Amino acid sequence: VLDGKDLFNLSLSSNNYERFVLTMDHLVDETDPRISSHGIIAAFKGDIVYLLEGDLQNGLGGVYKDYVLVELVNSGRRGKISRMVLEPAPPPPPAITGSELPPPPAMGSW
Repeated sequence: VLDGKDLFNLSLSSNNYERFVLTMDHLVDETDPRISSHGIIAAFKGDIVYLLEGDLQNGLGGVYKDYVLVELVNSGRRGKISRMVLEPAPPPPPAITGSELPPPPAMGSW
């Protein structure tokens, strides 16, 4: 379920990227130089991400064949996570514009 912050970040990001959801936690020690030197980040089950580079079949290729580069929708953080913890995300809810909202009660009507 996307909250207001997720929807705001979604509206600022490019619509050219595919959205995915994490199917399980991607827990790594980001303070460990063996992890951080590769740009690998932690993310949690249910997080929505944009796939920036790579794909679910071949990752980024080469030594990073198991990783893809993503941006977390809720925080804007970017980094590599395992391609094996991702699946396509459901479409975002339709945006609500001011014209679709009912007007507030008129002064004195309550």
